[in-house]
Amino acid sequence: MNINNLNRRGISNIPYICKELGISDVVICPGSRNAPLIIAFSRQHGLNLYSIVDERSAGYFALGIGLYTNKPVAVVCTSGTAVLNLAPAVAEAYYQNVPLIIFTADRPAELIDQGDGQTIHQRNIFGPHVKWSTEIPVETLNDTDLWFSDRLISEAILKASENPKGPVHINVPLREPLYTPLPESVKPKIINSTSTQITLAEEEKITLINQWNNAQKKLIIAGGITYKNPKLNYWLETISQRDDTLIIAENLSNLSNSRFIFDPEKFLAALPIDELNQFQPDIVVSIGNSIVSKRLKSYLRGRKPKEHWVIGENYAYTDTFMSLTRNIKVPTELFFELIESNAKSSNSDYAQRFILLHEQVQQLMATAITELPFSDLTATYFILCQLKSGTLLHLSNSMPIRYSQLFPTRNDISYFSNRGTSGIDGCTSTSVGMAFVSKQPTVLITGDLAFLYDSNALWNKYVSPNLKIIVLNNQGGNIFQMIDTSPEIEPVITYFTTPQSVELKALTEAFGLDYYLAENYKDLTHIFTHFIESEKPAILEIKTDPNINVQTYKNFLKMIQL
Repeated sequence: MNINNLNRRGISNIPYICKELGISDVVICPGSRNAPLIIAFSRQHGLNLYSIVDERSAGYFALGIGLYTNKPVAVVCTSGTAVLNLAPAVAEAYYQNVPLIIFTADRPAELIDQGDGQTIHQRNIFGPHVKWSTEIPVETLNDTDLWFSDRLISEAILKASENPKGPVHINVPLREPLYTPLPESVKPKIINSTSTQITLAEEEKITLINQWNNAQKKLIIAGGITYKNPKLNYWLETISQRDDTLIIAENLSNLSNSRFIFDPEKFLAALPIDELNQFQPDIVVSIGNSIVSKRLKSYLRGRKPKEHWVIGENYAYTDTFMSLTRNIKVPTELFFELIESNAKSSNSDYAQRFILLHEQVQQLMATAITELPFSDLTATYFILCQLKSGTLLHLSNSMPIRYSQLFPTRNDISYFSNRGTSGIDGCTSTSVGMAFVSKQPTVLITGDLAFLYDSNALWNKYVSPNLKIIVLNNQGGNIFQMIDTSPEIEPVITYFTTPQSVELKALTEAFGLDYYLAENYKDLTHIFTHFIESEKPAILEIKTDPNINVQTYKNFLKMIQL
């Protein structure tokens, strides 16, 4: 065995350690510097390997896998700017608590800044957007170096998988020659981690229960929760029967009940000022990742509750409403079981009052939707009503996620969106990854700009027949004409809406997908079933008038005013 072969003993062990610590999916970006890693992973039985050229797309593809499986996913890329292209997906994974294991091949330290090709500063390149960053030894000739390399790999994977979950970065310096035979893995001993569950001390329980029972106006807010949690849903359903406790659960929480407020943005917009004044809670309990509703965030920052508790093992010190008083790191379902099991009766009608008002808003919405013209808003409503039970629905950022939250949450589908950083740059790639591993009906509702931005998501062989993409094409995006902006925007609005004239049909067919087009309500109702049941991955382009979209949205908010 030559010296180059011995140098790579640590590389040979990496895939084995990954498999033993729960990784089954590995996304590989082709390259030269990472050739030893690619060879090593390809030899390990029991791993699913995916080859994706575009690193930015590959990162989001891996994110989609992680969101669906709730397991760590490895990504392997070459050196240089390829690493930087992973950064958007890494940041999204960090804020969505998805355990990505990023392996980046690199030059050895002595070649950094020495004019060698594809060489940049890769140590700690993702900064605070990873839970941990490390670099393994460039050589493993000595057994001590091999032990150290193996330990670092195990530690990185375990850190990624422990609460709060998140991405880690492992930089892998490699000396040439790169294409030499690798030694067989010695199957090193695996370091495991025993999970523990934090419980509250009895004194703390008593304090929390007393504070909860003394509050007359209680508001529970559920932000993004990737996975359906029947136990959590049960306890919140039970608590929602109390007239002093109101529950807001946006669709991304994957929680639903007839007494939950699913549309805080629309609901607050519909309330008259006297009711808005009465809405202010004494205590807010928030769970899950960030909420979408800008109005709700603004409202609670302006009318701060006396107490604000954040509950959950992944969500530490998130003070969205600038009023945090307690951070409680226990499983959410256990917390609400404790609260409900010790709750006392109250004379407050806080929840009942606003549930009745919400029902009135829903009645106004049902009438309004039948009177509005064909637009992004009405098309979205039709789509949400028609989706098959069991669908994985991914909602692109900008307007699709906002449109979806105007309408009731369906408990028979699962909602996803890249709301960690709220970018449009990887929505399609995330959906492609999720669709491929899930084998379930997967629908992406996206805008034309988001679709074009991430069109490389279709540049791989993993675009599966169960994936259907709906593009709301309003020729450049409407969000800046719908949100509150300054009059100074008007003279330069074209720099915000970025009009485009790409022929989506030609682009779609270039990637081998089926294409459908709807330009009015009749088209949409006629072809939607054919589109959804297509035996190939398919794209439905819905062309709408941007001016009608803006006016429809504004009219809709007026029509639901109480």
